[in-house]
Amino acid sequence: PLLTLLYDRTFLSGSLRETWRARRGVYVGLASTWMLPAVLLVLHLDDLQQWNVGFELPNLSPLDYVLTQPGVLLHYLRLVVWPSPLVLDYSDWPIARSPAAIAFPAPAIAALGFLTLWALRRRPPLGFLGAWCFVILAPTSSVIPLADPAFEHRMYLPLAAVLTGLVLAASEGLRRLHVDTRLRTVCSVGLLAGLV
Repeated sequence: PLLTLLYDRTFLSGSLRETWRARRGVYVGLASTWMLPAVLLVLHLDDLQQWNVGFELPNLSPLDYVLTQPGVLLHYLRLVVWPSPLVLDYSDWPIARSPAAIAFPAPAIAALGFLTLWALRRRPPLGFLGAWCFVILAPTSSVIPLADPAFEHRMYLPLAAVLTGLVLAASEGLRRLHVDTRLRTVCSVGLLAGLV
């Protein structure tokens, strides 16, 4: 629902006020789909630590999980650019339990988050790409600990946003270098094919 709203605001109506005015019923209906998960979460807050899902790491606290996720997110982004090694089971992923373990990843992810918020305001199409990535990763990178802190399949859908951004950036760079439109298209498709 949130991405649908952001898409509408960014590419169709131009403002949240206009989006809400034109399609309020659609967004109320979409937001109502969050009611059941929200109720279940509130009813079972005491059992949050037992909500571990996955293979290897039982009893991972919500705090440990949240502190570990910035490093995981940076790892996912690195795999977009250099997909090696690809791993099926991250059961040995290091849990961030010290300030040194989050000293670089947490500020880097926070900076990407702030850049996304800035872009949503100043350059909405770029902001939408960042929000697309963060919003889709949020359920698996938040306070509900999954027993597998890292799992590459979680990046499949956000990968589309990152790749779209890379291809658009390459195309814009070629445009600024005054490269012919046909060659620019071929280069962009080649980049996309190489990244996929």
